[in-house]
Amino acid sequence: MANTLDRQITLDGYRNFVVKWTGVLDTQDIDEAPALSISDAKNNEPRLTLVGFRVDIIEYSIGNGIEVNLSWNGDNPQQIFPLSGRGKINGWNYGGYMPDMTRAGYDGDINLSTTGFANQLGASPQNFTLAVEFVKLYAS
Repeated sequence: MANTLDRQITLDGYRNFVVKWTGVLDTQDIDEAPALSISDAKNNEPRLTLVGFRVDIIEYSIGNGIEVNLSWNGDNPQQIFPLSGRGKINGWNYGGYMPDMTRAGYDGDINLSTTGFANQLGASPQNFTLAVEFVKLYAS
C-alpha cells in the first residue's frame, strides 16, 4: 500500500473557505507543496485579486508519533502551525493568523507535510484529519 492524502473543499464562499485534509501514512512522511493552491479557490471579488488565506480555525486529530505541519508557501515557507495529537486552535477571536506577504516567493499557496513517521518503532500506519477554516485575502 502507499500513503494517501485526500483534500475536500467543503465551503468556497465569498469570504470563507473551508478545507478538510485526511491522510494515511504507511510508508514514509509526506511533503505536499502545495496542498492547497490559491487557484483552487474562487475569486469572488472581480475588482480585486485573491492573494492568500488567513487561518481562523483549525480542528485536528493526528495519530501518535507524527506531526503535521502547515505553512504558507514561499522561498522559505512560513510555518502556520506544527500540529500533533488532537485539538482545536481558534484564531478567529484574535483576528486570525495572517501570512507575511512581503516574504520572498510568497504566492498564497498552503503546504502540508508530516514528520515523525520514520521514527516510529515498527512504523505502523498513522492517520490524520485536519479541518481548516480560512478567510480569503484580496488586494487591489
